[in-house]
Amino acid sequence: MANIRRMTKKRLGELLLQEGLIKDEQLELGLEEQQQTGELIGEILVRKGYVNESDIARIICTQFSFPYLSVSHYYIAPELKKLFDLETLEKYLFVPIDKFGDVMGIVIAGLLDQDILDEIEKKTKCTIQIYVGKVSEVKQVIREKFAEEGRPAVAGGATMQGQAGAATAVVEDVTAPPTAKGAAKKKKADEKEEVGEETAAAEAGVSGDEEKSDDAVVRELEQQFKKFRFFDDDPKKKGEEKEDTK
Repeated sequence: MANIRRMTKKRLGELLLQEGLIKDEQLELGLEEQQQTGELIGEILVRKGYVNESDIARIICTQFSFPYLSVSHYYIAPELKKLFDLETLEKYLFVPIDKFGDVMGIVIAGLLDQDILDEIEKKTKCTIQIYVGKVSEVKQVIREKFAEEGRPAVAGGATMQGQAGAATAVVEDVTAPPTAKGAAKKKKADEKEEVGEETAAAEAGVSGDEEKSDDAVVRELEQQFKKFRFFDDDPKKKGEEKEDTK
């Protein structure tokens, strides 16, 4: 707790000046923008390119003996994702990561005021254990692991939700009553099926006529053949054939 109290009395800009990482005019520009946007000074200085986020994390760790934690690789329990709204997490750049009894661990990307820490402890009814992370990693975790809980999502969270919706397959409800469009489609299909059956029947009819025509030709040939046999069986002719053999 002593380290936390010391942290709340310090200003990150002052620490960066002491380490020679930024200049006075850069800090002044950062503070002016902070008055307009309400962002943390560290986030502004990193965005402007005045300082590296790794340097900010290192300064906080060494000044207050807080451990560093790469929060993007840390598992966060689902119940912890519902403790704070996105606006609070994004404004103060911290995330709750774990809870051990009445002690809660949070990862910060900048120095927090005592009022903010008191509000966190009051809300969670826990003593706070602080870890330090990079600005980009903390923002990424807020966007990817906390926006998914159904609260207002940032741009990245909205895009993912859209790709998931786009990937959802459409399932037809076969138990629902047919719509006018569906009925018309079914009627068209039935008409097409009836035309197909009539076409098949017509083709079958033509084939039957062809078979009947062949049968008629066979019968005609048989009749002609019988006529030839009739002449061959003529008794007079047979008698003449007998006389010739005598």
